[in-house]
Amino acid sequence: MAPEFPPLVLLPLDGIPVPPLRVTVPDVTVGRGPECQARIDIPSISRRHARLRHERGTWIVEDLGSRHGTWVDGVRVEPGRDGVLSENSTLTLGPCRFRVAGSNVGSSTMVALAQDEQQVGRGSTVKKVSDEDLGALAKRRLDALLEISEILQESSGETELARCALDALVRGTGYACATWVRLRGPSQLEVLGVAMQSGRGATSELPVSRTLLNAAREGVIAKLEDQPFLREAESVVAGHITSALCVPVVLGREVDSFLYLASGFGANDPQQDAATYAAALARFCALSLANLRRRRLEEQQRMIMHDLEQARLVQQKFVPADRGTIGPMHFAMHARPGRFVAGDICGVRDLGRNRAIFFVGDVSGKGMGPALLMTSLQSFLDAAAVDTPPDELVSRASTHFARYSTDSRFATLWLACADGDGAELQCVDAGHGLAFLVRDGVAQQVDEVSGGPPLGVVEGQIYGSSVIRLAPGERLVIVTDGVTEQADGRGEQFGTDRLVAALRGSTNCDDDVARVTSELQRYAGTTEFSDDMTVLSMTLRQ
Repeated sequence: MAPEFPPLVLLPLDGIPVPPLRVTVPDVTVGRGPECQARIDIPSISRRHARLRHERGTWIVEDLGSRHGTWVDGVRVEPGRDGVLSENSTLTLGPCRFRVAGSNVGSSTMVALAQDEQQVGRGSTVKKVSDEDLGALAKRRLDALLEISEILQESSGETELARCALDALVRGTGYACATWVRLRGPSQLEVLGVAMQSGRGATSELPVSRTLLNAAREGVIAKLEDQPFLREAESVVAGHITSALCVPVVLGREVDSFLYLASGFGANDPQQDAATYAAALARFCALSLANLRRRRLEEQQRMIMHDLEQARLVQQKFVPADRGTIGPMHFAMHARPGRFVAGDICGVRDLGRNRAIFFVGDVSGKGMGPALLMTSLQSFLDAAAVDTPPDELVSRASTHFARYSTDSRFATLWLACADGDGAELQCVDAGHGLAFLVRDGVAQQVDEVSGGPPLGVVEGQIYGSSVIRLAPGERLVIVTDGVTEQADGRGEQFGTDRLVAALRGSTNCDDDVARVTSELQRYAGTTEFSDDMTVLSMTLRQ
């Protein structure tokens, strides 16, 4: 059964991304909230913005106390008052402007204002543009936008991008001038560029309406002539501006900047589809900005990877050979960084006169900071070890580490010094704990070595030392917590029991390292471990 009143059809104007509204019941609420019968899902539309009702043959609009207001033909509808809608009336709800089109929504209708009636405050006349003219106009606009998009994508920086985009805006919209601005804090504007119509000279300043800018901050196009209260803005009045448009440039879901266009100054009126054209160009600007930032990030990443590669090469110079004989000892080791650079310390140093020092440690944390501290600490230990007893060496290393570390970082360290025949190792454990003595194919954790807390924890800490006696064939194996704390797919750590089991039956240093590394890789299910891992095994030289 047909309704007893004519439906109300509202056609959106100026490229605002909302669908037409068709009202077929005599009383509806318009707004952003889910309870509204006519929803406009735009942030600057209030949850309950306005009410549309049909009374005695007339459609009436009532503002419901909305934040951004309601207008009919440029006249604000105050809350509690009614605005009467008629055929071809302009209804403005916040940033959205609609034409009252009656009961039929055309598929290819464009509204244009007569040249003699485009001044602010005057009425408008509706003309239909033929399909042929529309097709030609759309083709020219599309070709121009595609050409501009190619130019924008090739821009080398924001300055060049702004210059190209703004020049295209003033040529393609008919506005007298355009600027691209970005908000820096609540009150400061960064001007990316300014463009003027040909023959109007150049300027480095364009008065920007804060009110219009704030309206566009919600991600919608804000237009001066759509919102009569903006005409009272100081910058608009002082600049003799009769028409202004602010289009947000949106990256992802955030408004990055704004394309601001203005006319006045005796200029011709902007073209009818200026808002649509500017909105399309703003999307190209957003894509070009994203492309610039992607290229910048890629360049930064290349530089970072180059720096990391150089840092890795420096660290590799500190890492001892996989196996060798030094002083009275033979050793084997394997070290693998969890990231590109490591925070693990591993050193083997010939002290002369049949003496050698071995150490393994770990700087807390991951990344470049711990890696730099690792390099500093290893350099100190290598340089100071020659004429310094082990306990004093570790005490001095703790002071050195505390001097250069940041963010309350610390380092664990297990150090062994072999002197003479190597049967007695003088050892210091600075909070490390992960040393194992392998006798007759059975490994047992060493837990009674003197030392102290990790390096850098206690200022002026004095460390002690203990003696471990090695018989021929026995080995001392030291690992970092990247071995024991490596987790499997369920999150369970490798632990010391599995380490002891991996060493069971091992017969030499090479076998120790190979067994631990292989078993850890099998347990983790990958060769990419979650943390730096180091294994060092040493025994008496045969």
